[in-house]
Amino acid sequence: MPLSTIRIATALVQPDYEWAFQSRLSLVAKMCTWLGHNEPQCRSLTGPAGYFRVSSQAEAYERRDEFTRALGDELLTTFTFDLLGDDLSPKKKRALDGKHLSDGHALPFYGCLIDGGKPLGDIVQQLGRKSGDISAFVADAHARHRVHITSLLENRPVALSLCGEVRSRPWREALVEQTPCLILNPAHASVNLAGNPTRSWARHVDELLMKLPQDTAWAFADHITQLEHRANKQFVPLVQGGQGTRARRVNDSGWDIPGARLYVYEVLLA
Repeated sequence: MPLSTIRIATALVQPDYEWAFQSRLSLVAKMCTWLGHNEPQCRSLTGPAGYFRVSSQAEAYERRDEFTRALGDELLTTFTFDLLGDDLSPKKKRALDGKHLSDGHALPFYGCLIDGGKPLGDIVQQLGRKSGDISAFVADAHARHRVHITSLLENRPVALSLCGEVRSRPWREALVEQTPCLILNPAHASVNLAGNPTRSWARHVDELLMKLPQDTAWAFADHITQLEHRANKQFVPLVQGGQGTRARRVNDSGWDIPGARLYVYEVLLA
């Protein structure tokens, strides 16, 4: 497939933004409206992990369908939620189907891809946060179900990596084996993308990208109060290319969307 220059967006959302489902859905609609007016060529929008909160399997699928209907058919995006109890406390280590999907370290964080107004694959559970939490067997088995072909990226493979999974070496290696052109990585709150190497994701992300071709990209989003990531007074890029190539930031929404900020990048994909 010939190389194509494609525009993709990531969203940073303030963590104290109202949690009601309709309020969050309205915020996504505002993001889509901004992109439609200012970046009509944009093909992808990555949002944070845990963007919604649900209390049951039935509610999860109901909300996904509601989200999909509201989104329209112009974007590849992420639908993410945390599974909470009726008292709004996390249902720890519980899968939607009542079974553990990993080695017993799974957390109640879920997501799926939405491709042009329809689900792209099923809802999947986060596998584990630490390097030892995901075995090679589990990583290989699940990576195959995280990569899908999307028509919005001209039939290229795109992967979903949920919050914290990139810290696992088996997971990174399994993703590389699937050869996605684009990896969407929703995260929770104020992830450290630079700085102290023992607490930052930077080393893990760099190791992943150095094993991918130059014409691939990784896109990140999370909840963060200041709606930007900085290190040494410099912006930290939210989209990065394989083999250390830089993605070009071409636009951002500034303060046009109360509670969120969009960053638009131009990437070269095989």
